[in-house]
Amino acid sequence: QTRAALRFGLHCLSTAGNSCGEADSPVVVEIQYIAIVECDWYEPLATLLSQRRGDSKCRVYAARLLSNLVTSNEETAAIVSLNVPLSPSPQLVSSRMLEALSKGDSSKTDIRGMHDAAKVESNWVDMIISAAKSDNREAMAAVVAALHNCIASLSSKQIGRETNKAAEIFPKNVSSNDMLINTVLRNFVSAKTITNSLKKSNDTKNTKNQETGEDGHWDSATEWIQLLLSKLAKLGMLPQMFYAIGNTANEEQPARKPLCKVLPEQNVLLHCMAREADSFVMEHGSFTDVVNPIGGEAGTSVLNENYSFLADLVTDFSPVLEGGPGTQQERDGDDLVDDSSLVLSALVTVTDILGSILGVDSPLNNRLRLHLGNETTLLQVTAKSLGIISD
Repeated sequence: QTRAALRFGLHCLSTAGNSCGEADSPVVVEIQYIAIVECDWYEPLATLLSQRRGDSKCRVYAARLLSNLVTSNEETAAIVSLNVPLSPSPQLVSSRMLEALSKGDSSKTDIRGMHDAAKVESNWVDMIISAAKSDNREAMAAVVAALHNCIASLSSKQIGRETNKAAEIFPKNVSSNDMLINTVLRNFVSAKTITNSLKKSNDTKNTKNQETGEDGHWDSATEWIQLLLSKLAKLGMLPQMFYAIGNTANEEQPARKPLCKVLPEQNVLLHCMAREADSFVMEHGSFTDVVNPIGGEAGTSVLNENYSFLADLVTDFSPVLEGGPGTQQERDGDDLVDDSSLVLSALVTVTDILGSILGVDSPLNNRLRLHLGNETTLLQVTAKSLGIISD
């Protein structure tokens, strides 16, 4: 019955959209308004998606319905963003940790399972984790699509006054939520794909398959995660996402401390941005109104701050070229680089992002180059790095 009800909801939205030829037609908007504003459908949908157990088709249908209900509708998106938490409460996290540590016999496990069912707390993190634990990448794609569509609807230029607050707060909260950003990046590629890649890398006979295996890593969930990160970066949230991964609010400190290590999730984020930079360069040759992938929708001041952030990363990571961890030990005392290869990878990726985007000839890039030359040490650092590499 649940599956049939969800399919009926999806059918109503798709039929109304197809009959009018537009996703934001008056009929679709009215259905969205009744479902979210009057009937609070987001509550049962989020609760169903946050449960660890459940029918796989129901999970996919519920995620798609939630995504469709917030698409191109700033009012429903504002209600969902204000009423569905981004991550579980600290009390729920603590109780789950205690339950995980206290492993008993099967009877106690059954009791804990009953308690888990009673303590379902709907939030975006649990929606993504539940889809990941059930190995349902299709449902995860729809959940991330719902989160992306919420942000996209709220950032629309035709937004009303009552949703201004949600439009300003929600993208910032998403970007700075360490649990949510880490969860999204850790599920960028499915665990099964990673396991298969490791098996192939250990098998010397599959060298040819390994060279052409990149396309196999990309699925619908990966695509929507890329779109989500891209949207947040265009809104000027790249620094917040980067610091949320390491849970270090450097942007709020009066004196910024140079970074001496990089986490794998931060490298994944930077590689996603490098992909966006490549797309920007390719599209700029055919279109003139291509949005800058780093802060292009956030205004000039935020745009400058984002590129200053990238320039600071190049400055922080460049000492790895001089001697790896030893250099970091001399500069930071006991703060050693956990893996210099991660730092080197981050340095190459950030340099590639700056080189690709700034290589495009446009009035905006002319102002960005002037800003980076006057306000940062990017020119001096890159010149020194080039000399080290050349020697």
